[in-house]
Amino acid sequence: MLKTIKSFYRRIVPKKIRNFLWNIKRIIKWIINKSIETIILIIIPKKSYRLFLLKKSAKKRLAKRSLLRFDIHLADHCNLKCKSCLHFSPLAPEVFQDITVLERDCKRLAELTGGRVEDICVLGGEPLLHPRITDCLDIARKYFPEDRIYIVTNGILLLKQPEEFWQNCVKNNIGIDISLYPIHLDLEKIKQTAMRHDIKIAFRGRPKVQRRGWSRQTLDLEGKQNAEESHRICELANFCIQLVDGKLYQCETAAFVKYFNKYFHKNLEITEKDYVGIHQEKSLDEILEFLCKPTPFCRYCNTAEVDCVEWEHSKEEISEWV
Repeated sequence: MLKTIKSFYRRIVPKKIRNFLWNIKRIIKWIINKSIETIILIIIPKKSYRLFLLKKSAKKRLAKRSLLRFDIHLADHCNLKCKSCLHFSPLAPEVFQDITVLERDCKRLAELTGGRVEDICVLGGEPLLHPRITDCLDIARKYFPEDRIYIVTNGILLLKQPEEFWQNCVKNNIGIDISLYPIHLDLEKIKQTAMRHDIKIAFRGRPKVQRRGWSRQTLDLEGKQNAEESHRICELANFCIQLVDGKLYQCETAAFVKYFNKYFHKNLEITEKDYVGIHQEKSLDEILEFLCKPTPFCRYCNTAEVDCVEWEHSKEEISEWV
């Protein structure tokens, strides 16, 4: 009966009107959801509501993936150096992804996955700092010919890129996502350049909101958090998977805490139980199983305490992370 009604509706209502009504439906649904959320936030503190949503979605978020997704860090350092950066980029020395290591690791992951992954995010630090970024993109596309590959950048260096970079993005079907910060960027010119080369470009966040609501996740230097609970309410878990020198880490915090440790003379311990080596005799199923479970390092993350702070450049003070 329902199918008959739908079929009749499609026959008598022109497509333009159907699309218009569908958009109206989406707007009404968005308004209702926003209204409900606003009411809830009046009654319940924002932090409590955030934890409620994370706990509610935990089963789905932390289910074992059917396809691997991972991030490639082309540069550990950055030209923006945001306060409280989860990649610890303000504390990192000038470190670039080694081309030989990248090829070795991508080849191995292609063997494990059959060359099929959900997506590959090329980031940093600031990825455009890498002097051989086009070679890196060539390698990623060589081993993963069909999957989505995209760069995440702060955009500062985009308009300074040579024509070779843009042509390489076209050749390899690379998308570009720009994280928007409260800094000056000629967004119109960036859009025009991307459109001229027929490159997909997206913008993340809103500068004014970023200025007022920069998230800061706190570390527990003594590692006294419950690892399972920290993992359950972690927004990075099972998503921000980092490929670093033949190892897959569950998140950027674990992958790059070495810079925090060295800079502040701390010892947030990383052990062999905090990553999975892709060149060991592991199956893809074992790797995906590992990536959705808590690790010992999770005890250092106080994921219940995520503050909103005003965005600014890092002063490289320990208080930005603890």
